[in-house]
Amino acid sequence: MLAPELDRAIEAAYGPVEALFTIIKTPEGAAPEAIKEQWIGIELPIRTTNVTHFMFGYLARGIGPLHDYRDALTGEPSYVDWPISAYGLEAVDKLREAGRDEAADFWTPYAAGLFVFRHYEGTLRTQKQIDLRR
Repeated sequence: MLAPELDRAIEAAYGPVEALFTIIKTPEGAAPEAIKEQWIGIELPIRTTNVTHFMFGYLARGIGPLHDYRDALTGEPSYVDWPISAYGLEAVDKLREAGRDEAADFWTPYAAGLFVFRHYEGTLRTQKQIDLRR
């Protein structure tokens, strides 16, 4: 779990959680299959600043216009249609909370960037949908 101070700092900088993205399919990308498979079932917070992007797929760092990224592992350009993005620190934290330490350790060096997923790799619930279930 992220330290409360870090969680508050992320919220102050990037806004509140607007949606949750649950990964239901092995993401694409250059990581080893065994590492990518550990994303399945992880629920990632999607914050205000990322709501307009909705990035899905694999870890990447934005390099320009919307949907134009480079794979952080290979450096290869990647076009992601209807992407969903989550902040790397929060994504790695969710892996660790789920006991997926191998994957969390693998992704930690990239945690300063955005983790980008393709829309068909998961399900998205908005904050309104989440509130209705409570």
